[in-house]
Amino acid sequence: MATDDMCSSSSTTTTKKKQQQEEESGLSTTHEERCRRCFEEWMQLQREDLTHLLESLHQPTNNNSQETNDTTSTVIRNCISHFDHYISKRNLLAQEYPSPLFAPTWCTSLEKSLLWMAGCRPSIFIRLTYALTSCSTEPLTNDGDNKNSNSFIGIGELSPSQMTRVNGLHMRTIKAEQKLTDELASWQEELADDPIAVIVAKGDCGDKVVMNNEEAEMALKEHEKVMGEVIGKADKLRLNTMKELVLEIFKPTQALQFLVASKKLQLSLHQWGKRRDEKQRRIRSYRSISH
Repeated sequence: MATDDMCSSSSTTTTKKKQQQEEESGLSTTHEERCRRCFEEWMQLQREDLTHLLESLHQPTNNNSQETNDTTSTVIRNCISHFDHYISKRNLLAQEYPSPLFAPTWCTSLEKSLLWMAGCRPSIFIRLTYALTSCSTEPLTNDGDNKNSNSFIGIGELSPSQMTRVNGLHMRTIKAEQKLTDELASWQEELADDPIAVIVAKGDCGDKVVMNNEEAEMALKEHEKVMGEVIGKADKLRLNTMKELVLEIFKPTQALQFLVASKKLQLSLHQWGKRRDEKQRRIRSYRSISH
């Protein structure tokens, strides 16, 4: 219980201070600023969670004492809880105005190039699992014929039962991803076909661009509503995929290793993206000066 309180208090200190400062100064923030703040708070929480995960991973086992098991379980549950809370905040922002979440200015160019439904593909969690077990990125087999059985790293070798469950989750997740992709594509096509295309084709404004149109506004609002719902479904799939792996399939130590790797991956991509964007800015600045 003490560990739970420690993790919770340390992970929310920065957020509470920011919120208190804004309330005291009476500053109002735009939707995009709130989205940016939500993302930045999440990234900071990822760093704090990673610290707790590494501490738990490297602590003495004490012959698998109950205290050690309880601490490990608390750290894992906290990570899932933080992810759940972040998704809830995102969904509130998406219901208000989802478009910025599909093209986030707070993400690096590298991160944006990897986005699917305003986030990562849920199936990347399974592919990360394959990578951490020294397997290929294809579904695992449980026939015992694994030439790399003596070179497992990361979360270690999965049991035949775990392999079967991971493969089943992989197939279900890919199917769910495709369903959401098709749903989004269908709504995008419908928006372009009718009524937007019809409104533009009417030619009531001659050669002018259609600026204000009640019918178009209604169509765009419906589009935004659907986009918000799509983000909610995608986030739910991300969360449920993570939960099934970490809480149901993996053993506690495997869950720790997996969470460490997943957080390192996201934090590293963010830093790599920042460096590449900065490099491109320097190149453009140099070219501008040269000319």
